[in-house]
Amino acid sequence: MITAKIGRRGQFALPRPVRRALGLREGDRVLLVPDGDRVILRPLLQTLLDLRGSVPVSGEQDFSSIRQQVLIEQAKKAAKIMRTERIFADANLFLRFLTNDIPEQAEAVEARSAGPQKANSPLPPIA
Repeated sequence: MITAKIGRRGQFALPRPVRRALGLREGDRVLLVPDGDRVILRPLLQTLLDLRGSVPVSGEQDFSSIRQQVLIEQAKKAAKIMRTERIFADANLFLRFLTNDIPEQAEAVEARSAGPQKANSPLPPIA
């Protein structure tokens, strides 16, 4: 029987005979599987990249199209977050105006609520 001591951060050194028996070297990853009152230690010999192509799919896979779809979805999520932040910023500005926290912004708020801007308007466009 081989024993090991657990340190204060929950770490322990895997004894050399166990490492050799499992063929483990520095930097290798292991899987710890709780099983009742014991733990099963298994070497992780494959990564997800090693498993690429092992799952059967119907037809050809167009990875360029898949990447494009992922990028579009990420852009939509980012745009939604930005719209939410813009709405919050505009609402915050309006609340500050209502409480006379920034009276000099009165014209800007009124002009924004008045409708489309004229070409010679000093106010920036609303996106």
